[in-house]
Amino acid sequence: MPKITDLINPGLHRPTGPVVRPPLEFAKATVILFDDVPEGTVIDTQYSAKGVTFASITTSPAKRWHAYARSAWGMESAPNGISVVAPPQLCMFDARQGGIEAVFAKPQRWVSIDAKPMEAPEGMTAATAQPFLEAYDAAGKLLGRAEYPVAHGAAGWGTWQIVLYSSTTANIAKVIFSCSRDGNTPVYALFDRFAFAPERSLIARPLGG
Repeated sequence: MPKITDLINPGLHRPTGPVVRPPLEFAKATVILFDDVPEGTVIDTQYSAKGVTFASITTSPAKRWHAYARSAWGMESAPNGISVVAPPQLCMFDARQGGIEAVFAKPQRWVSIDAKPMEAPEGMTAATAQPFLEAYDAAGKLLGRAEYPVAHGAAGWGTWQIVLYSSTTANIAKVIFSCSRDGNTPVYALFDRFAFAPERSLIARPLGG
């Protein structure tokens, strides 16, 4: 039975038994929180030692520029997430402004980004746009697309959620993530907690309805 002090401050309780380690698949996952650099830092190659480089891109017209560590109120892992937008503009974005491309040094089996969508306050129609992540192989072929798992209007929309694509083999060479744009009310998104691994996915997913 834990003491009340342990529940208030778990750090006061030190287990004396053997250390229980996570499953191998969890241990192999690489997680990037973007919190190890100041707000506004260019992070194109900041995490190359972890096996990934970042860039901001558009496809029409084709354009590439820096990716930035950006802070915002309510960021999942404070202070920073990742954005295509440089300071001093607000860091949330959608596909009109571009997307983040993450290229891996070695192919991965699953990749995820946590996303938080926000409906534009001036919206006059129902919002249908959602954050998404697209995965590509080394030849540039689209492997698949994952979208924010909660529909607009449903309980939980607008909260941080995992957007995860898992392949059948370790063949994901790069991913692109952003927030889709349609003719209805604009939806912008914050992005944080980028994760990937070459093994099958055991990453925790939201449960319940």
